[in-house]
Amino acid sequence: MNRVMVVDDHETNLKVYARVITQIPNSSSNAFLSPKSALRWSEINDVSLVLVDQEMPEMAGVDFIRAFREIRGRHDVPIIMITATSDKELRRTAAQNGASAFLTKPVDPVEFIALAQNFMVMHNLKREALMRAENAQTQVRLLQGTVDAKDLELIETLERVMEGRDKRLADHCKRTALIAEAIANKLRLSTNEVRSIAAAARIHDIGKLSVADRVLQKPARLTEVERRAAHGHAEAGAAIVRERETPLLLLAAQIANSHHEWFDGNGYPAGLKGEAIPLAARIVAVADAFCALTSHRPYRDALSVGLALDEIERGAGSRYESRIVGALRECTPEIADVRARYPDLAPTA
Repeated sequence: MNRVMVVDDHETNLKVYARVITQIPNSSSNAFLSPKSALRWSEINDVSLVLVDQEMPEMAGVDFIRAFREIRGRHDVPIIMITATSDKELRRTAAQNGASAFLTKPVDPVEFIALAQNFMVMHNLKREALMRAENAQTQVRLLQGTVDAKDLELIETLERVMEGRDKRLADHCKRTALIAEAIANKLRLSTNEVRSIAAAARIHDIGKLSVADRVLQKPARLTEVERRAAHGHAEAGAAIVRERETPLLLLAAQIANSHHEWFDGNGYPAGLKGEAIPLAARIVAVADAFCALTSHRPYRDALSVGLALDEIERGAGSRYESRIVGALRECTPEIADVRARYPDLAPTA
């Protein structure tokens, strides 16, 4: 049974959320008017998901999330924060303290159910993967050290979650990882760095599981609210994989969080500029853009390889680092191989 802990100082809201949660198979709600009581209960009871309001007199939602994350064994429980506004700074602070996703009042029940189900499936699979991996003896040498099988199995589990939600998203991540690996090789990075980037990039868009399908699959221009929701996948992805301070998972979190930063500082979510953007994220940004441009989207047709390369070159020095764009140009054989392994319906010319 999936336990959903709901924390809100309005009893009417608790009743509404409880009714919605009953529509999620194999799920039950534990409601709390008091954040402090919820924290005490959390110390001895496991939950699969937390839903918390931001505006509460006893304790703000951000403070509750920070305190909840400090409880032993609660670092990986997904948390959805409910807010009355779309305040970017508030959401950034909440994400930094452990929020996994956000919903704006009034909450759309359909959107909440889809988001909750995705998070609970992902949480349960991650827990199962970690438990199985406790006895694994195989260790894989990656970035500056040894990463045990638990990290790789977690990445594989998250890949399976993506495949279950959106096969095209999962294939996009695989294509991006392979192109990023080719670019890293052209840049003459060390073998361990190349392997690490290739592994971590496989889940660079995992945060899109927190974005509603109606936004991701919309065949028209996004509204401002929808655009902010879509952009939130970067920080959400980092929150999902940042559960252990191992080299590979820290790298995966960096890539997830920063692969939409622009080299000139005009990207998101933090507006990082130049070498302040992690090198791995700069590499994945180019690979991600190329794979996106050469794939069909609900709002446009795919570009050919040549046109996509031209488009990316126009962004060299502004959106992308120039030397990485140059390395992509050198990857023509690898690009053909990747497109053969994970084909899309884009033209090949």
